[in-house]
Amino acid sequence: LILAEAQYRAGDPAAALESLDALDGREDVPLFEMLKFRAKIYLETDRIDEARDALEEAATLFDDDLYVHYKLGFLYARQGDADRAIASFRRAIELNPGLAGAHVALGSILAHEGRRDEAKEAYRRALEVEPDNRTAMVELAGLLVDGDEIDEGIRLLEKMRSDEQLDANGLITLGRFYYRAGRREEALGVFRRLLAEDGERPSLLRIVSELEVEGGNHRTARQYLERLVRIEPDVFNNYVGLLLLGFDLAGAPSSPAEAAAIPEEEALGYLQRAEALVDP
Repeated sequence: LILAEAQYRAGDPAAALESLDALDGREDVPLFEMLKFRAKIYLETDRIDEARDALEEAATLFDDDLYVHYKLGFLYARQGDADRAIASFRRAIELNPGLAGAHVALGSILAHEGRRDEAKEAYRRALEVEPDNRTAMVELAGLLVDGDEIDEGIRLLEKMRSDEQLDANGLITLGRFYYRAGRREEALGVFRRLLAEDGERPSLLRIVSELEVEGGNHRTARQYLERLVRIEPDVFNNYVGLLLLGFDLAGAPSSPAEAAAIPEEEALGYLQRAEALVDP
């Protein structure tokens, strides 16, 4: 066993396995520890089925080992056995409720299986034991925005932003939360910042122009919409805002300076280009 450990640490897993093979059938060998050691080597050499078999046998010998159940959870998940993966991660959590990684892994599988409420609880538990776990924050935020749980989503993402953990996709999600909460100016602030940093990103241009139209800032919205149709001239939805402005369907502007003033001939041109993109 000592030789196998030395060979493994020296970077020779094949030799370590040969040393372990020489111990097969010996009654005086600590079989549980040897199975864990084998599984570790199998995992590192991508011998997945053998790693699973070793860990399953180890679990029959001693059911209270965190490593065994935690690793089995990932192996079952990798092989598409969601029920056994969930059971393994739940057992790992029973053995160590403070292991945030097990909560996150459990949440990921539950979300993939469509068990969204259970997944949210798993991510919340992860954040209870590790408040700065970025993966748990991001995954939970995604579930919250889809479920319209606005206030919790805003609190979560604002904390990430204050901790400088929020990437561009996270900021987009925060902007969506603000928008759904009726906090239009805060949503606009988020999206304008992203647009300034990210350049000509159509999805952002579309969001910002829509918010500007809703706010009556028609001239400002027109500038974004014209940039949008220059970038994506063959997308019908990109013309909708310009048609609303061009045919006085967007309501009153917020001020005389924000009147769009699209000439009739230009508005008709947008209409003809949009019409050409619609299935007859």
